[in-house]
Amino acid sequence: MKISNLSECLSHLKSLNYEFVIHRHEPVFNMQEMKQKVPLEKGAFIKNLFFYDKKNVFYLILAKDDT
Repeated sequence: MKISNLSECLSHLKSLNYEFVIHRHEPVFNMQEMKQKVPLEKGAFIKNLFFYDKKNVFYLILAKDDT
């Protein structure tokens, strides 16, 4: 399945009965700026790295902000 835009992504999540909340914020470029500009109600700040290899295998790495 190829998802090309936000609308398709949200429709797919809804079709799976997956609960989610969308939080919109201005762009931030590091964790210090993130903590200043994006308030959290609960949970932890995380960093992510998205990449793919020559075989088009996609990887999403998530880590707590202090790692």
